[in-house]
Amino acid sequence: MRGTNRWWILLLAVVLLAATACTENDLDESEASVVLEILGISNPEVQGDTGGAGQCTGDPSIPCLDNQICADNQAGTCDFPDALCTVTDWTVSVANQPLNDAGLESPFNDIVVISVIISYFNLDGSNYAPDRTVPIGATIRAGSIGTMTFAPIAFDDISTDNTTVNLILAFDAVTVSGEDVEVAGGNGAQLFIEDCIP
Repeated sequence: MRGTNRWWILLLAVVLLAATACTENDLDESEASVVLEILGISNPEVQGDTGGAGQCTGDPSIPCLDNQICADNQAGTCDFPDALCTVTDWTVSVANQPLNDAGLESPFNDIVVISVIISYFNLDGSNYAPDRTVPIGATIRAGSIGTMTFAPIAFDDISTDNTTVNLILAFDAVTVSGEDVEVAGGNGAQLFIEDCIP
């Protein structure tokens, strides 16, 4: 009788072990074998461009580059037009890092970066502008390094004062096989906006 009980206990242990193994395999299959690592962010500022020369306030027909020209002509001071804002795309360098051997297999573990959600904050922590979702559509091959570019801010959100804004970047990325991909590394940066009009 004791021998029969031992066989039942052994059989039950084998069944439980098999069930645990199936569960673990399911979890492994549902998680990405790669991670998107942020290596660096090139964040050029929003610049103002006056488009060239100004005009003397006393005589608008006299073009000027500085007040000396206007003073020589006794035509007041040099008045430049409002600077128009120029937004330069940011470039983010990233790596498709494998988490296991399967992560090196392409194209299934190539990462497609769909978009980035950008949150904007003043230096005091208050919101500067509403969150923006910016499409990207870049593909980073398994086990490789690549870049992606996007506009860091919408013209509607640009201040007319010299401003430094803190940005939080949340990237939406999936593998070609459809698994969500986690992002590692820095996701914050600063944007300086010169005195300009959108």
